[in-house]
Amino acid sequence: MSLAKIQNAMQEMNLIASNMESMIKLATYLARDGWTAQSLVSAYLSYGIKYSWTMAEILDNMHNLKGKPAFQVHALFGLVLSSGKVRYFKTVSTAATECVIECQRNDQPKDIKHTIRFTIEMAKQQGLASSQQWQKMPQQMLFARCRSMAVREVFADVISGYDVMEMADSLDMPEHERLALIDESEGTALAKDAKLPPKTQPKAQPKVEIAPLPVQIEESNITINHKMSSLQSGHLTEILSDHIDEVSSLKGGQVLEISVSSPIVAKAFLDLASQNIETVINGTYFAVNLTPSIHGSCMISITRL
Repeated sequence: MSLAKIQNAMQEMNLIASNMESMIKLATYLARDGWTAQSLVSAYLSYGIKYSWTMAEILDNMHNLKGKPAFQVHALFGLVLSSGKVRYFKTVSTAATECVIECQRNDQPKDIKHTIRFTIEMAKQQGLASSQQWQKMPQQMLFARCRSMAVREVFADVISGYDVMEMADSLDMPEHERLALIDESEGTALAKDAKLPPKTQPKAQPKVEIAPLPVQIEESNITINHKMSSLQSGHLTEILSDHIDEVSSLKGGQVLEISVSSPIVAKAFLDLASQNIETVINGTYFAVNLTPSIHGSCMISITRL
């Protein structure tokens, strides 16, 4: 190791040490869902700094299984996409009874395609379909389960040692707790994708095709009829859900403008600028137009059709 690298490492260690008291206080305030302040600080030092996650993001992206940190499904998917090993990842079909996903690895010949299929009957056989999430959102839960299966089966080398399901299977816990944990992890994956820092991503990222997924949040049914990534659909669905009362009160031809001050959202919507995005909210059609700014904000115009 060069002298410069040693000096940089020492500076980073000194910075962490000098802020340890503040980190512990923050972790004490944030700790929940089985996390202790000590385990949260440990996970932050092990994974948060590596992936540029705050402690709050650690709670969103990881589980604490009897003292062992494990990545949630949406975080695993982020690791896979940033690994450079994905040639493409697309949804062939998605419905309330079956989901089929197809993907390829960059390090395998182009004629090798992996097709993953998961049905509602398979979910029932595994004891998954009886939960509230599966009863209310079978299509979305089938998609989440099918995607997590594809990640585990095709890209096991990327996520080995991080998998919440793998750890849940290996730990001594009641079956109902294990299924509830897996259900929760996959349910969280419906509207979230992990944000990994640029330093962990390869210089030349492959173009990954991700088919759109209709997303349902709480009692409002929001369907986006436009080709976009799951990250983009998640951001847009969350924004529409936050303003659902204002949007629902629009009359034909009326326009609602929403200003969002978020560099992350603005960056995610850059390739959707000036496109009319057909959206169905509780059975009513709307046209959504996105105008992201390089300054980190985004204007969203919603017109009732």
